[in-house]
Amino acid sequence: MAASLLILGVLGLICAVAWALWCEIIYCEQRLGDELVYVEALDGHRLGMVHYRARGALRRAEPVVLCHGLSVNRANMDLDDETSLALYLANRGFDVYALDLRGRGHSRDGRWIPQHGFDDYVRFDLPAVIDAVRRRHDAVRVHWVGHSMGGLVLYAYLARHPEAHVRSAVTVGSPVRLHLPWWARWSARIPAWAPRMAPILQARLAFLIAPFVGLWYPGLVRYIIHPEHTRARRVRRAVANLVADISGPELQHFSHMVLSGEFSSLEDGFDYRAGMADIRVPMLVMAGNRDLLARAEGVREGYECLGSPEKRYCLMGSETGQVDFGHGDLLIGDYAPKLVFPEIEAWLLQHDPVRDALTV
Repeated sequence: MAASLLILGVLGLICAVAWALWCEIIYCEQRLGDELVYVEALDGHRLGMVHYRARGALRRAEPVVLCHGLSVNRANMDLDDETSLALYLANRGFDVYALDLRGRGHSRDGRWIPQHGFDDYVRFDLPAVIDAVRRRHDAVRVHWVGHSMGGLVLYAYLARHPEAHVRSAVTVGSPVRLHLPWWARWSARIPAWAPRMAPILQARLAFLIAPFVGLWYPGLVRYIIHPEHTRARRVRRAVANLVADISGPELQHFSHMVLSGEFSSLEDGFDYRAGMADIRVPMLVMAGNRDLLARAEGVREGYECLGSPEKRYCLMGSETGQVDFGHGDLLIGDYAPKLVFPEIEAWLLQHDPVRDALTV
């Protein structure tokens, strides 16, 4: 009996390892652009960015930083050639940096349980990245494109530092107030009950279930992506490559945001939403009409809070003669390169100080 159990255990382990290796071979894709660049954050943490050099006949004057959202890594800006915003902008003359915020992708520090938080990104990561990228290109400023939390961290940073070296910015699905269903609001109470709770270690699970996505869509996947607008193989690649773990401090920040309605620092109570009135950076604010995570009303409120003299709100969806857009569809959906990316490109070109900077 004991021998049989031992044999079954060994066979189970072999099957598990074989399954993980098969997932790795079929779905894992390490896109490294033209080079992998490391930057030291203000607290010494090493941050990784994938750099795509400018292509084409003309190079633009100032580089672009792309920043991902919560629970994902840089791959939502660079998933594959067809839906890579990084490659799209590089092909139009921009030097582009797809950033991994601390705790994920090329910015992991080796800890099994991550402890990074939203305020760490604002205090330590953004200033180091902006300064390093502009110095690499001898540029006065940089452009910033942030999806979801990647836009919120910019709002927060500029609220504290309105004079920061940012030429223009685009936020995509970045709500300053979260309008969530009852079950999500109830779940947000858990970090308040257990402030030192373990993080959500979801990246490994997502990697293992990726081959089944498309045959079956878990509820959360449908909550983020409209399957009818994103082909199944791309969704599988996204689940395998871009999902990142959520840390305890991150959970606490966003649970506070849900329960209190505030958009503020948990460290010193600084009101980011109020501070947005001091922002003067030209800002394009984009929302998806069927975004269930970053609902359009929450994104629109961020637009209204901005003090930028030059700003524009852009609702992507069927109301404007397009297809419906959910949260993930705005970047990795089949229609993103045709409808969303050109809006971002046009805004950046409009604010590039010397549009035909250098002839290659």
